[in-house]
Order: sequence, then C-alpha cells, then structure tokens
Amino acid sequence: MNDGCADANTVMENVIWFGNQGSRQSENNNERSKETPSNVDVKGNDFELIPFGAGRRICAGMNLGIRMIHLVVATLVHGFNWALPDSQSPEKLNMEETFGLTLQRAEPLMVRPRARLANHAYRNVS
Repeated sequence: MNDGCADANTVMENVIWFGNQGSRQSENNNERSKETPSNVDVKGNDFELIPFGAGRRICAGMNLGIRMIHLVVATLVHGFNWALPDSQSPEKLNMEETFGLTLQRAEPLMVRPRARLANHAYRNVS
C-alpha cells in the first residue's frame, strides 16, 4: 500500500471488481448465462477452471487454500469501507482486460481502504 491506496495485484482488486459486477450482471444476465456455466467446480472436476490442479497431482493444500481465501476476503470486507480515489466514479471505471499468462485488468484499480471498526480492533495481537 502506498499513500493509502492498494495495488491492483492484491485481493482487494477482486473484492471491488466482484462487487461492481453484481449491478452489471443484472443488465447483461442473458449474455453472461450463455458465456459462463454456473456449475464450474474449482476442485479439479472441470477442466475450464483448475487453480489447484487435478487428478493424482492435485494440490494437497486445496481445502486450506479455499478456506483461507474466504477468511481473508471476509476479513477485508468486514474491517474496511472501500472507496475509489476522489477523481474516479464507479460508472467510469475501465473494466477492459489484457491477456497473458493470467487475465489482468488493462488499467490497475486503485482503492482506498478506510477503517470501519474501532482502533483497538486493528492492533497486532502479541
């Protein structure tokens, strides 16, 4: 984080992106339902999405990884109010993607986390 803004390569980018997709998905519901099947499994049964591998070489830490992603995203969403920098509005965000080894946004998303809980909730527990 620099100057209170998070880089695009963090989990926070995905939280904001998925949050914005809810309103857009209702507008393009027919298109999205044709493009993406709703029964894709991340646990190695569908070869459209295999983040943990498949078959005999499946990742031994898959269950831990799935649980940790849920925990981290839930903690970030619960602990902070997320806002765009003052010069951006949600309607004018560039949602184009660039292709490569992984799918990335063409223009990095910068968000500003603001503390939502009392100050003592953010202290390190030692």
